[in-house]
Amino acid sequence: MFPLAEWLILALTVLAWAESHRFKKLGLTLILVWVIGKYLEGIWGWLQPWHIYYSRLLVAAVFCLYAFTRAKRHVLPLIFTSLTFLGQNLFLVNEPGIVPMEQLVFSLIIFIVAWFTAQEYWSMAFAISGSVLLNQLFVFFCFGGIVRHLDFPDPFLWHFSASFLVISGIFNFVLSKRVVKAPSKQSEEQNEGYLGEADLLEKGTDELGPIIE
Repeated sequence: MFPLAEWLILALTVLAWAESHRFKKLGLTLILVWVIGKYLEGIWGWLQPWHIYYSRLLVAAVFCLYAFTRAKRHVLPLIFTSLTFLGQNLFLVNEPGIVPMEQLVFSLIIFIVAWFTAQEYWSMAFAISGSVLLNQLFVFFCFGGIVRHLDFPDPFLWHFSASFLVISGIFNFVLSKRVVKAPSKQSEEQNEGYLGEADLLEKGTDELGPIIE
């Protein structure tokens, strides 16, 4: 599968570095841990019965910690998203192939649950990245010794999750900038009122000037 998520992270880091945006530190950290994970894959990759992507697991772990520090809601989004992941695993094991495009359908359901329980970007990012890591632990302990070959984490889940978080993060940044730049109508009316009061005060002092003199 084409490494879409890795290229999106790299492109966003280069763009943030060129624009001197605060994301550049996080992007460089993610690239650094990705390189370390690739080195670990070269050392230990051939020893494992499963194909473990240490680079992607490290990137997900670092991003999860960063999202945790900026999230407003932690417990409920993580619990509901993790339970949705658990339901997906149980359904795919017991009834595989019933739902067409089942990976895409369940991924969309997971992200919808994460968004509605989080209500803001960083809480959603923490819920998704944290639940992905918890889901990998669940898969590791439940399917170890049963499944002969497994990509860890699942390539589709990795690319879809990372791409979704990157694209939604860009939209969140753009919308936040528009909200900051566009003043509300109420604030404009208040400013006009303050200016009107200031004009009246100034006019009053001008009229009282000759009397005082």
